[in-house]
Amino acid sequence: MAITLSFMNNKGGVGKTASTEILAELLVSLGNKILIVDMDEQSNISMIFHRYGTCPYNIRTIFLEKLKTREDIKKCIQTTDIKGIDIIASSLEHADTQTVLSCDRTCNINIILKKALDTIQDEYDYILIDNAPANNSLSVNSIIASDYVYVPAKAEKLSFEGARNTIDTMLTVKDEFMVSNVKFGGTFLVDIDTRTNNFKERQKEFKDTFGDSCLNSFIRKSVRIQEMESVYEPLLFSKGDTSNALKDYGELLYEFNLLPAEQQQKLKEILGGF
Repeated sequence: MAITLSFMNNKGGVGKTASTEILAELLVSLGNKILIVDMDEQSNISMIFHRYGTCPYNIRTIFLEKLKTREDIKKCIQTTDIKGIDIIASSLEHADTQTVLSCDRTCNINIILKKALDTIQDEYDYILIDNAPANNSLSVNSIIASDYVYVPAKAEKLSFEGARNTIDTMLTVKDEFMVSNVKFGGTFLVDIDTRTNNFKERQKEFKDTFGDSCLNSFIRKSVRIQEMESVYEPLLFSKGDTSNALKDYGELLYEFNLLPAEQQQKLKEILGGF
C-alpha cells in the first residue's frame, strides 16, 4: 500500500513543487514506484514533467465527476519521461473546482480525493501531493487523503505565518473529521543562503516559532532548482551540478524515516558520497 505525502503551505513560492518533484526523483532512484498528484491550478509540476494539457482527464475531472473506481482513476494517470513516476496532472480550469464543489450538496466533498486514491493504493509505493497555496475544501481533501503532511517554508515572516496557519488547519481537520491516520511530518526551511550573516538568526527564529515541529534538514538556495522551475525540466535532466540540491533533499528524505531499512541504508551511502 502506498504511503501518501502532502506538501502544503497556504503561502505561495515556498518550495512545495520543488520539494514534491525532487523527492519523487530520489524515491524512484531507490526503486520505488511514484504517483504525483498536482492539486495546483498553476500546474507547475505538470509542466515540469511535460504533462500539462496532454490528457483530457486530470485532477479537475476527479473532483467534478467524483470518480471512485480504479478504471476511471487510471484514465487520469499519465506516465512521465522518468520511468517509475506517474502523474495526475492539473489544469488551468481547476481554478474554479473549489467554487463548483462549494455549491454541491449531494455528497461529502471533503473525501473525494481519498476515495479516488484508495482505488490505486496497491499500484504505488508513494503518492506525493503538490498543493496550491490555499486553505479550502481542496486542502481538506489532501489532508484527509494523506498519511503525512509536510510544510516547507522560507525564512521570512509571511512564510512562517502561512506555515503556522497550515499546521493549525491540519490539526483542526484531524480533530473535526477524526482522521487519526494523518500525521504531521514536520516543517522545514527552503531556499536558504548559508553565506549570509543572518542565516543562524533566521534559523533560530524558525525553531523558536515551531519548536519540535522543525526538521533539522534544510534546503539551500540552488540555481539548479530555480532553473528546474523556470525551464520546466526535472532536476535530473539538468546539465549542471545538482549535487547540493540532491544532497539537501536526500538528507531531508532520510530524516523523514519512511523508507524500508535497506533503502534507508542505501540513501545513507549515497549521501556519504557527496
